[in-house]
This record gives sequence, structure tokens and C-alpha cells, in this order.
Amino acid sequence: MLENALILVFCLPALETRLIQFPSVLKVNVGESAQLMCTIHDDAPFCFTIVWHIQKPGALLKMLEVNNRFNFSKNEAETNCFLTIHNIQKSDAGIYFCARCSYALSYFGSGTKLIVKDRSVYNITPFVFPPSTEEINLKKASTLLCLVYGVSHGEIAIYWNISGILMDGLIDMGPSMSEGMYAVKNQLTVPAETWNSGVICTCTVEAGNMTFFRSISRGHSQDSNFHLELTPLCFIGVNAFLLLSIISVIIYYQRRLRKG
Repeated sequence: MLENALILVFCLPALETRLIQFPSVLKVNVGESAQLMCTIHDDAPFCFTIVWHIQKPGALLKMLEVNNRFNFSKNEAETNCFLTIHNIQKSDAGIYFCARCSYALSYFGSGTKLIVKDRSVYNITPFVFPPSTEEINLKKASTLLCLVYGVSHGEIAIYWNISGILMDGLIDMGPSMSEGMYAVKNQLTVPAETWNSGVICTCTVEAGNMTFFRSISRGHSQDSNFHLELTPLCFIGVNAFLLLSIISVIIYYQRRLRKG
């Protein structure tokens, strides 16, 4: 009993810790600097207890070390703790988490996704799939699926526009198609009555300085478009290898949806 009581005494402070990160998504250009903030909400706000981690697709969390590009704020009197990254490279893209170790427990923040933009020209076609009739009838819900092939996780941001309302959806990395390139899925579930009302559901993909759209609604085919801030381009078609790869990824996610 005494041992259990001691564990509670030492662990409760960590349970009370709340780490709030801002912003949730940060877009920067190659060569620029970025600052991520982590605010401690508890009775002992000391920035020197904060460590930072990065997570990249398919990899475990990696603790960052201070060097000439990565600097941590260590002011004991501050509740706002900062990670500053200088001369950002494309390899710095990922999700950054602040963490606090307190006695036997560690507590993590919600994470900041760092998207590194450059002036590359992207050829991206979002594929949007409607909900199944079975799901609508049985679960009274509608799951929309947006699939983007052949991108790096740190290069893109995907979100939904449902009749003027922006929604994040759930992002999931699919199987790696080639080194550093993935099929990225964004899944959003809305009430069945929303889908049945015929609202326009648009998947928006931002990559570098380009924005791609793909819209769908009940009873209507997909409608795609994209906007380029640099030079307007028009891409038509994909080669046979790309098409086969996309089909394999579609089958992969359809099987996962059925299991879910």
C-alpha cells in the first residue's frame, strides 16, 4: 500500500501536465527559419524540462539535439517554450512534439506539422471516393476518402471543404511506393444526411506553392481543378505504371475500410 501511495505522489504532477503546441501546422520555405511554441500548463512551468522530438512517416520518434540549426529555449521562468529551426531543409519536414519528463511519466504535446515548401512543380491528382451504400444505410454515416499518390508527407497539406466548412479529416500514410514517396489518405466521416443532401465535398491538397482540388457530391461525377501560384500548367493523364500503382493503393485502402 505504501509503495502504491508513493507512486501516486510522484506521478500525479506529471498527470496534471498539459502541453499546448502552436501552431498545429506551419508552412515554411527552404532556407527560412521557423519557431514552434510549446506552452506548459501546470503548477511548475519550467522550460528546461522540455525536450523536442520529430516523427517522420514510417519512423519512430527521434529526440532532437541542440546544434547550429536547432535551438531550444531553456528559461526556467517562462511558460512558453520555443524550438527554433534555422536554414530549414526539405529533410526537416515532419511532425514535431514537445515533451516533458516528470518522475516516472512523460507527457507529450499535440504536435506541430512542419511543411517545407519549395518551388518544385508538382503533378498531383487527388482521387476522391464516395461513401458506400452499406455504411449510409447501416451506420447512418458517410466516409469520404481522398487519396493522393506519390508525395512526401512533409510536402503536402490535405483538408476538406464541405459546403464552405473546412475540416481536417484523418490523415494516414499508405505503403511506400518509392523511396521517400507515399500514398497519403485523408478520411472524413460526415452524417449520412449531409451526404444525402447533395452538398459539394471538396478535397484540397496544398503542395509547395500549388493547390489542387477534387470535388464530389451525391449523384455527380468528380470535378477536378488546380491553382498554381507560379505558372499555370495543365497535366493530362498518367503513364501505365503510375495508373497500376494507383489502382493497387485504391484496393489496399478499400480493404482497410471494409475491415474498419
